[in-house]
Amino acid sequence: MTITETLAEVRGHLQFADVKTKAARRTLDVPDFLAVMLAQHLAARGVDGRKPDALVFVSAGGGPLRATHFRKRVWAPAAKAASLEGQGLTFHHLRHSAVGFLIAVNAPPRVIQRRMGHSSIRVTFDVYGSVLPQGRGVRDRRSHGPVRVLPWCRCGAGPRRRAGRRDAEPS
Repeated sequence: MTITETLAEVRGHLQFADVKTKAARRTLDVPDFLAVMLAQHLAARGVDGRKPDALVFVSAGGGPLRATHFRKRVWAPAAKAASLEGQGLTFHHLRHSAVGFLIAVNAPPRVIQRRMGHSSIRVTFDVYGSVLPQGRGVRDRRSHGPVRVLPWCRCGAGPRRRAGRRDAEPS
């Protein structure tokens, strides 16, 4: 999945724009199971690999999904189905969870920085410092045995002009 753009609502109008920094323009590997789920989701709407600019989540009319509508129509029902309703969880919390999972598998800080699209490791530490282990220091992989490597795949074939349009929630 390649991140090249962001979607913002400005004065009531949705606008695609370049990502904020060079580091935010990135290609992410996704696990096989997620690649399959995304392909099935897109296929259900008649979208295949010949439409690399297709949006993953769309409005009822097929256009970009506004953040407020995403929260009401997708996020809130999913949170309710997971018995997490009323706990103040936001879509953005998934980024914090992702950082926590990367830390749990001892991902190198630079990998976390690149995955989050931050311009420097300092930005990552400043933003996600609350998720980082406190007072334990950085664990050395060599002293804790092998780290389980998950099967990753690269999704998509070739550059995508609007591949960053995968969800309507800004990062």
